[in-house]
Amino acid sequence: MIRYPRVESAITTSAGDIAKTPPGPPRVRRRRLPAFPCSREASGPRPGADRSQIRAPHRELLDQVLDKWSLQVLDSLCEQPSRFNELRRAIPVVTQKSLTATLRRLERNGMVERVVTSTRPLAVEYRITPLGTSLQELIDALLRWTTATMSDVERARARFDVEA
Repeated sequence: MIRYPRVESAITTSAGDIAKTPPGPPRVRRRRLPAFPCSREASGPRPGADRSQIRAPHRELLDQVLDKWSLQVLDSLCEQPSRFNELRRAIPVVTQKSLTATLRRLERNGMVERVVTSTRPLAVEYRITPLGTSLQELIDALLRWTTATMSDVERARARFDVEA
């Protein structure tokens, strides 16, 4: 957590009195950054640009697939189908409630299928679907990118923390 110095400032009211504003974090002026080379402003319109815009359904799906637990569940299920408790042992820090919610979200989105076996007692096994498997290459690419750029990100964070 960043600690801000206590700063009191004065504001002149319409009656000419001086009122103190409560202390708080300093206001930060945001400056507009130059466009990325891959943005539409820099490279002109792309063919089919209306299809590639990130809209609410895209954000919702990406949030659900790339959240904290989904990546680890998908990674475990890519190796082999697993029962619920096997997944809990594979990801020991996840709570039962979080794992249940994650599996339901992934099942709803078609990434995971829930298979009930007719044994005594009944057993439920989770398997990755072909749709879920299609994410593996993309997730691996993101992991390669994070590994390659982690030192740059850590330097940027350190610079930011020193300036703040």
